[in-house]
Amino acid sequence: MRIRVPLAVAVLVRLTVAAPLAAQRPDTRTDTARIAPVVVTATSTPIALDRVPASVTVLDGAMLRAEGLTHIADALRQVPGMAVVQSGSFGAPTALFTRGAQSNYTKVLVDGVPVNDPGGALDLGLLTLDDVERIEIVRGPTSVLYGSDAVAGVIQIFTRRAAARPRGSVDARGGSYSTYDVDASADLPLGGGGISVGEGHHASNGIYEFNSRYRNDVGNATLTYSPWSGARLTGTGRYTDAIAHFPTDFTGAPIDPNAYRTEKRTLFGAELEQRFSRARASLGLTSNLANDASIDPPNASGDIGSSLATRTLRQAADLRVAVPLPSALTLTVGGSAERQHQAGPEYDRRNAATYVELVRSAGLTTATVGARLDHSGTFGDFGTYRVSASRVLPAAFRARASIGTAFREPSFFESFDTPFSVANPDLRPEHTTSWEAGLEHEIASGAVTLGATYFHQRFVDLIDYRFNGAASRYENIALARAAGTEVELRLAPISGVSGDASYTWLDTKVLRAGFDPTPLAVLAQGGPLLRRPKHSASAGLRYDLPSGIAVTARATYVGKRADHLFHGAPTFDTEAVTLDPYTKLDLSLALPLRSVWSGLTPVAATIRADNVTGTRYQSVAGYATPGRMILAGLRASF
Repeated sequence: MRIRVPLAVAVLVRLTVAAPLAAQRPDTRTDTARIAPVVVTATSTPIALDRVPASVTVLDGAMLRAEGLTHIADALRQVPGMAVVQSGSFGAPTALFTRGAQSNYTKVLVDGVPVNDPGGALDLGLLTLDDVERIEIVRGPTSVLYGSDAVAGVIQIFTRRAAARPRGSVDARGGSYSTYDVDASADLPLGGGGISVGEGHHASNGIYEFNSRYRNDVGNATLTYSPWSGARLTGTGRYTDAIAHFPTDFTGAPIDPNAYRTEKRTLFGAELEQRFSRARASLGLTSNLANDASIDPPNASGDIGSSLATRTLRQAADLRVAVPLPSALTLTVGGSAERQHQAGPEYDRRNAATYVELVRSAGLTTATVGARLDHSGTFGDFGTYRVSASRVLPAAFRARASIGTAFREPSFFESFDTPFSVANPDLRPEHTTSWEAGLEHEIASGAVTLGATYFHQRFVDLIDYRFNGAASRYENIALARAAGTEVELRLAPISGVSGDASYTWLDTKVLRAGFDPTPLAVLAQGGPLLRRPKHSASAGLRYDLPSGIAVTARATYVGKRADHLFHGAPTFDTEAVTLDPYTKLDLSLALPLRSVWSGLTPVAATIRADNVTGTRYQSVAGYATPGRMILAGLRASF
C-alpha cells in the first residue's frame, strides 16, 4: 500500500529532524507571567502547549464555571472545529461533530476513563462541568494512543486534585425556566497527597410547556497518595444520576405527556506511576458502568407503552513504560486489554492492543512517530500510525504538521445479531487518513497569538444498514471527506483584559453513497454531511477589574447547515431543509460582596444571561431551543 504524504508535512518533518541544532537561534524573550500549560493528552510525553505538534485547545474549568457554564457541551461550542447539536431542552441527546466527522468519531475521557459506549456512541447532554479542573481538546487522529473512536479527536476532562491546604467553595443560582444549580467542592491535604470531593445538582422545568423537567446529580472524588519512594497513586470516581423528560416525538413536536430517559453512570479510574532513575512506568485501570433507560408509559387507558433498558460495562487496563534515550528522545511502549459487555440485549467483546511512540523534544523542535496494532474479538487486527512535528521559526513563528490514521470499531448493534439485523462477520472498522498543517505567530512577546490550520480527512468504509428482509445487516459501503481551515486568536491577560476568537470554514462531501439511493439519504451521493455548518465562529472577552468585578461576553455564530425535517401523520415523509444561520450572545458578571460582609467568607454575586438578544434558531430541524435565559446567585469560597 502506497502512502502519499502531503508536501507540507514531509518538508516540515525533514526540517525538524535534519536541521542541525547548532544552527538554531532560540528566541530568548520570555515572560514568566505567560508560561504555557503542559498538555498530557496529545502525546505519550507531557509537552508545553506552545510546543505540541497537534491542534490543541485547553479550557480552564474554574473560568468556565465563573462564566456560569454548567455542561461540557456548552464549553465546547467555543472550540474551533467543533459543532454541538442538541435535540431540544436541557438534558436532551447532544451530539458533537469534530471537524465535520461523524458524531461517534470523538473519544471523551474523564480522568482517563472512556465515556463513549462501545462503537463510539456519545451523548454529551448529561456531562457536566462539576469539579472539572481543565479540559484538553486534541483535534486530529489519535488512535495511536487511544485506540478506537479517536478518529477526529480526543477530549480529556481532568477533575480537580487536592490543594496544598484545605479549601472549599459553594456556588448556587437560579432563574429562567425554574432552573437552579448548586455546585460544592472541598479539598483536604493528606500525607503528601490529598482528597478532593465535589457535588453538583442541576434541575429545570425545561423549555416546553409540559413534560420537560430535567434533573442531574453528580458526585466526584479524587485521591492522590505516595505509597513509597518514587511512586504516585491516583484514584478517581464520578457518579451521575440523571433524568430528562421529553414531550417530543421523532418530528420534534411536543405531544407526549410522560416520556423520559434516565442515566446512572459510574466511572472509576486508578493509576499507579513508578519513577526510576530515568525511566517511568504506569499502570492504569478504568471502569465505565452505564445503566440507561428510555421509558414511554401509556398516555391513556388502552394505549401501549414502551421501555428499553441497557446496562453497558467497559473495563480496561493499560500498561506503559517511557524510557529516555540519547538525543533528547523518549521511547514509550505500551499495551492494553479491554472487556466490553452489554446486557439487555446481551453482547460481549474482548479487545487488546500494543503501541509505541517515539518523541523528540529539544530546543525549538518537537517531533513524534507512533504506531499501534489493535486486535478485536469481532473484526480482527487493525493498525494505525501517526507522524507529527512542530518547530519554532524566526520572528516568533511556529509551524506544525501531522499525518495519521485512526479507526472506529463497529458498535454492538452493527457487529452482532439483533431483532432487525444479522451479524456480518466481514464487517470492518470505519477508518480515516487525516493530515493537517498549521502556522502560529506570537505578537508583542506572546501577548497575542494568531494561528491558522488547514486539515483534510477522508472517511473510509463507513457502515450503513442494508435492508434485505430477514437477511438485513450492516455493511461497509460509504466514503466521505471533510476538509477545512481553523483560524484562532488568543489574547493573554493584559491589564485585566483577556480574550479569544476563532473561525472555522468546513467543507464536507459524501464521495460514495450508502444503500439509500435517494437525495434524502443520510449519506446521499455528492451531498454534504448533515448538521455541519460550513461557517462557524466564536469570540469571547473577559475583563477583571482590580476591585474583583469580572465581566465576560461571548458571541457564537453558526452558519447554514443541511438537515432533514421529518413529518408525522398522515404523510410520514422527509423533507430536505437548510437551517438558518444564527448568532447568540451570552453575558456574565461576578460582583464581590466583601465590602458588605467585611471579615466573612469571600462571597460574590453572579449573574448570567444566555441568548440576551432572544435569537430564534434551531439546532436540529423541528426541535425547539432555549430563548433568553437569566440566572442569578451567590458564590462563596473558604
